Formats: sequence, C-alpha cells, structure tokens
Amino acid sequence: MRVEASGLADDALAGAIDAAYARIEEVEQALSFHRPDSELQTLHRSAMHGAQRVGTDLWNVLVASRDFWTRSGGVFDPAVAAALVRDGLLPEPASLVAPDANTDFGVVELLADQHVRLRQAVWLDFGGIAKGYAVDQALAVLRAAGAGSACVNAGGDLACFGKEQTIALRDPRAPTGLARVVRLRDAACATSGHYFQPRALRDGRDRSAQCRRGSVSVIAASCMNADALTKIVWAARPAAAALLDQCAARVVELATDDGVAVEPVPADTL
Repeated sequence: MRVEASGLADDALAGAIDAAYARIEEVEQALSFHRPDSELQTLHRSAMHGAQRVGTDLWNVLVASRDFWTRSGGVFDPAVAAALVRDGLLPEPASLVAPDANTDFGVVELLADQHVRLRQAVWLDFGGIAKGYAVDQALAVLRAAGAGSACVNAGGDLACFGKEQTIALRDPRAPTGLARVVRLRDAACATSGHYFQPRALRDGRDRSAQCRRGSVSVIAASCMNADALTKIVWAARPAAAALLDQCAARVVELATDDGVAVEPVPADTL
C-alpha cells in the first residue's frame, strides 16, 4: 500500500500520511480473513449463537456486499470463502462448524443498530471489496486533513483526488509488462483478472472459477465500488451493464479469450 499527498506543511503532511496508514490498518484488523483475531473471524465464531454488534467498518462492507450480492443476482458473493478454503486458496479459520461451500450470503441477517446474525454457518471473504474500501477510507483521511492532492495505491486498487494520476495497466498475458495507460483525476480504478492466482475469481452463483485469460479494470468515483464491480464484470459481463450505469462506472477489458472487445476509454472522461 502506498500513500502520497501534497498541499500541507511538512509536519502536517507527515501526520496525515501516518493517519492514513493507521486507517488502513484499522480496516485490515476488522475485515481480514487471514487474521484469526480479526473482527470478521470473531463474527464467524459468534454470530450463529445470537445477534452480534459489529464495528462500523465491518458493518459498512457487509451492507455494501449485500447490495452488490442482491443487484448482481448473486454473482458477487463473499460467501464463496468456503469454496476457496476447500480449494486451498484461503486458510481454514478456527471455527466449530465448517459451512457448506454452497451456502450463500442470504444466510447473513443485517439487523438494527449494526447487529448481525448468521442463520447458519458461513465464512465470508471480503477480498473482492475490502481493499477498495480501505483505499477510500485512507483517501478520506487525507482529504479531511486538508491535503490539496492525494493518491492511495494498493496495487490493483487506486484512488486519487486533486492531481491527475497516470495508471499503467498490466498485460494479463505477461504480468510483468504493461498493456495500457489511463489517466485519472478525482476517481478510482480497480483491476481484477488472470494474473497470478486466477482460480480465486469466482462466480458466486455456482462457485465456478473464472479462469479465462484477460483483465477487467473499472473506473468509478468510489474504489470500493470499482473493486466489487471488477468481479461482477469478470464473471458476468452482460449482467453487469445496469450496475455499471448505476455506479457511473466505465470498463477497460484487456486480452480476453471470449471475444469481448476492448472498449476505448478516452482519458478526458475518466
């Protein structure tokens, strides 16, 4: 994760950048599937025994995930975690009950006052949305501190304001090379595709791995939205059209195997 900003005095700038990194760490502690002490793993262990109140970060991502799960017809589904554990792509969490790999997000009940109840065992992985959420939160810290411009880069997820940023998109046929350059201002970009671990990209409707060669980049106002939308576009491009419109998002597709044309995105529209 790289955080850059400008437009503040040196001491204030260093403090704002430190605060942005601290905010990223808070999000990681809340949402990590890999940390056994994360708030998410606590939810896995406890919410079957009664409604549990969760923190704001976990709540925000649960609400956004339910929205994307509903509006995508189940294509986006954090409950694919059990299938990823089964296939060796995620570590098995310490849980008394291993969920059925086909259990979907519908068993998660979001109740009043940030309370969550699980109607049956389920494992949730927010790898398809949490990084974008963390980028948005870090950028919000920098904006609130008075930075004139800032950029938060989490690898495949990036957002900026103030100063134009040039983004190089990897070539999915040769991930160490570059295939496309786009320019962003006051926007976010997230990319998913066939790079180093393609089997992790799943269609939530049937848990199938989406292994075709290529990549999808989504440009939107919110990095969280862009992050989630890449997974939906990758698994079900036609079904994603309405969601892209609703989120005022644009897509750049590279080197796909299934004949989808690369849509030109003029730099002045990003």
